[in-house]
Amino acid sequence: MQWFYAEKITLQQRNGNSSYDDIYENHHQILIKLWVLADRFLIRQLQNEAIDKLNSVYRGLGSESLSLTYGMTTDGSPLRKYAVARLASLPACALEGWTSEAFPKQMLFDMVLLYSKHAPDATRIRLGNPITTSDYHVPEYS
Repeated sequence: MQWFYAEKITLQQRNGNSSYDDIYENHHQILIKLWVLADRFLIRQLQNEAIDKLNSVYRGLGSESLSLTYGMTTDGSPLRKYAVARLASLPACALEGWTSEAFPKQMLFDMVLLYSKHAPDATRIRLGNPITTSDYHVPEYS
């Protein structure tokens, strides 16, 4: 309700019993749900405020937030695009320990599309050439 008066989203601060990771994941989920609610009621300004706030408190979206994002939005949703862009911008080391099960299936496809659209021309040219299968041979000796 506060947003309707002040047009500003304020999140609760950390209490003594919660870890920072729990607080941030909770904030992410609240903001995702708020974005979806604003989408359903066509309150674009609130959607924009929610995604701006999500970005300001971003500490990495957990698998629960990713599932929530993909479970509550439709294909092509700006919130989905945001989640994909955030993950795509992470260095590979930030994803160590994650498995494909942590990602919604559609998100993995969205990641492939994003990388395909933004691959450098040199990569695209190389990938467009005939494949040399010897590049994929397994060593026959150990």
